[in-house]
Amino acid sequence: MIKIAICLTGYYFRNLNLYKSLLDEAKLNPSFIFDFYILSHKKVTEIDRNILNYLRDNNWQIIFEENVGWDWGCHVQFMQWLSKKNNQKPDYILFLHDDIRIVKNGFVEAFMNKIKQGFELVGNSSPFTKIDNFKDNYFEEAFILNRLNIPFAEKEIKIVRGSAFFTTFGLADSTLKNLPYQITGNIHMANRSLRLFASMVAEKVSVQKVCYLDKRNFESDFIIEEMRGKKMSPFFKILRQLNQQTKKLFKAIFKKYQYFRLNQSKSNCKNRLKIHISKTSVLNGYLNIHLGENKKHKSDIDDYEDLIKNGRVCEVKISDDLIAYNEQIMSHIISSAKRSKQPVRIFIEVSKNQKTTVKKVIPADQSLKIHTFLMPKGDGFNWISNLVIDVNF
Repeated sequence: MIKIAICLTGYYFRNLNLYKSLLDEAKLNPSFIFDFYILSHKKVTEIDRNILNYLRDNNWQIIFEENVGWDWGCHVQFMQWLSKKNNQKPDYILFLHDDIRIVKNGFVEAFMNKIKQGFELVGNSSPFTKIDNFKDNYFEEAFILNRLNIPFAEKEIKIVRGSAFFTTFGLADSTLKNLPYQITGNIHMANRSLRLFASMVAEKVSVQKVCYLDKRNFESDFIIEEMRGKKMSPFFKILRQLNQQTKKLFKAIFKKYQYFRLNQSKSNCKNRLKIHISKTSVLNGYLNIHLGENKKHKSDIDDYEDLIKNGRVCEVKISDDLIAYNEQIMSHIISSAKRSKQPVRIFIEVSKNQKTTVKKVIPADQSLKIHTFLMPKGDGFNWISNLVIDVNF
């Protein structure tokens, strides 16, 4: 008999009807064997007692793991846990968030119909984002996979949202189990994990093996997905598109301004990396280097100085949370940049009263071009002063 594992992320534990609906779904498909799992990022003491008792009484196996990586952390942790078990592996796995709403049953049959058509990864809903060239658009993410010797597709990839997708065990075992998922950062950094997964899948089975139950975003006829545990506003798509267009316009204007102020064309970043150094924060579009003491924060790479020396890096951004600027670190970065003989731009986030302090730890070198420049911080519209050091310009 075909065996299907249903694995929920364990974060909210708030909707008893969700678990009942999934058990009802199993009853609609008596020809399949179902195993029910929850990969919990909550401690057992944090789960509502009534829900916990119901789950235990109805043979849900709850696996408790460290709360890292958001939903993709749950998915990877489940696959790694499952691979260590000696019991019979499932043929298929349905991954779900525990904040979804099941509006009607019958989704297992719908997913299986897609499998019968030859697909191996089926998302519940269509994503907003289409990616035609993964390596060009997300160069640092492609670099991470390449550094780990993980095969990936460089061009088109098809992403699935982590909130509801169905896949063959073989595909999940060969990709998801080894996914170098994003562990920390703001919640939007979780999107790095779904892109890495999509690129691994596209290389393994091609994008032609990926599809969706519905063309709509966030919903199918069976399952409605939420965003960070909240219901989707009917105006979400319009507001999202408006926000994206506003950011694009903002960045386009900023790039023009930046070009005239700093001659941006000289620090061509095509096929070169951007590095962000911080104690606590991470940035999209950068390889993030963690210099703090919090063990939950993990650097994308360890040998960033070698990458700079070898001309692989076009930009280094030093976050404002590194208040105690270290002269040795600063000296090493600038020295590595000079040895590369390639243009490298170093951005140091500083407040007004820090500029003098920071300049004191910059090595005295007449070949360095130093500017002060106001820049947006992160993906938002907040601005922060930057001390900009041009090396090899």
